[in-house]
Amino acid sequence: MRAFLIVVLSISCTVSAPILACECGPAGPACAYANTANAVFVGKVIFTDDDGSGTFMQRTHVHFQVEEAFKGIAPDARDVWVDPGSFTSCYEEYHVGERWLVFGYDAQTMPRDTAAMTVAPNERVKNKPLPPGIDPNNPPVVYWAPECSGTRLIAPESEKWIAPEIEYLRQFKAGVTRPLVTGRVSQDGGFGMSSGFPGVKVTIAGADFRGSAQTDDDGRYSFADIPPGRYTLNPILAAYTPWGGAIQVHVNRSGCSWVNFKMAGSGVIEGQLFDREGRPAPHVKVNILRVGADGKPVMWRAEDAESDSEGRYQFEKLPSADFQIGVNISSAPDAETPYPATAWSENGQSTVHLNAGEHRQLAPFKLPAGAAVRRVSVRVLWPDGRPAKGVNVFAEVVGERFGGVVDGKTDTAGRTRLDLLEGTDYSVEGLIWVGTGEHAKRADSAVIRIKPGSDPIRLNLRLNEPTKIERKVPKRLTNSEHVDPDPAPIGR
Repeated sequence: MRAFLIVVLSISCTVSAPILACECGPAGPACAYANTANAVFVGKVIFTDDDGSGTFMQRTHVHFQVEEAFKGIAPDARDVWVDPGSFTSCYEEYHVGERWLVFGYDAQTMPRDTAAMTVAPNERVKNKPLPPGIDPNNPPVVYWAPECSGTRLIAPESEKWIAPEIEYLRQFKAGVTRPLVTGRVSQDGGFGMSSGFPGVKVTIAGADFRGSAQTDDDGRYSFADIPPGRYTLNPILAAYTPWGGAIQVHVNRSGCSWVNFKMAGSGVIEGQLFDREGRPAPHVKVNILRVGADGKPVMWRAEDAESDSEGRYQFEKLPSADFQIGVNISSAPDAETPYPATAWSENGQSTVHLNAGEHRQLAPFKLPAGAAVRRVSVRVLWPDGRPAKGVNVFAEVVGERFGGVVDGKTDTAGRTRLDLLEGTDYSVEGLIWVGTGEHAKRADSAVIRIKPGSDPIRLNLRLNEPTKIERKVPKRLTNSEHVDPDPAPIGR
């Protein structure tokens, strides 16, 4: 569902709206944005008044020196002003000296891949002075180019893929573009294999045209100058199938369509898990991670499978890759799975290589002894000694890269309990937000380090005075956050 942002791109605009997260769909080709954008050009950033705070509570202007214009800009224009998404969570970061292919929009046009926006309340907007070059009595048009607008950085690693886009835009400007179907085929997204999949055959079939193409080194394919009509596209590769199957597109006489595919593998890895006594270990969560050429996990995402009553586990739909299997290798130990990280290994080798479509049966492996679960009592007080109700109390495993957070919420007496593991280091903290909206303040406690043993532990936390905290712009997720950046096939 798209949330429409009403924001006038003039110098004097301020508006209010609820906070929503910015979610970008995968970027399409230039032809997907050229018709809806009001201005399209290649330019170099020569000025920005972004204050570097990382917040969207500021009005920002970016000044571009135009290198080549394709739409909406006068032939003699040499510069363009852009708003990077002021007051929104889709705020794009532009830096002086960078070159960009820009798709700019007016106030009434929502970029097609922008799913949600955030607008800062009026009273928190920083009233910055107008930057040099803007006459307040005769302001220039300021185009809107936030994240998800189709705008893309031209860098050495991306220039080879942007060059064909620029050539298309030159044809678009000249009015000689022909119908086009294009897209990208990527490896299985479930394990972070979002890189392009080369050598995949992509077929296209319609009433008046049938053909095929092979993906290039980056997984890209295209069919140019085909008759308008409805077509079915299908990527074909032995031991792989596309998530969602074949996709239908409609090709207009002067437009384009694109389809991005994710390929699911058909490999299987299965095995059996024993406890320390050599008996089958039922109902234990087993993890599988894909590892790179350096032997380190590629942490876009891990998969889990629960062992059955005989301790057997199975992972399906795997691509050709290297994997590691174990217990708590992608999650911290907790009360339900209280074991230290334990990886499967055989003859000192813990990496499993799986060929395309292969079915691997692994030798069983054993769990070590699990840690005892200790209940820790926590009481939280306000600065004046009153019991603090509704406080979130977090206990996080110290040094654990996979999280390992146990949490509870205090009752009317300011009390809660946490089930923690004996012999494990935790940092414990209380946190509560006081008030709502723009008046919300954060009250937290000091962080306490504990290592539960056999003796009972009772913690007393005292909150600090509530403090107003400046909210930061929600940034794109990174590899370490276990999220697939493009989880499903996209068809346009």
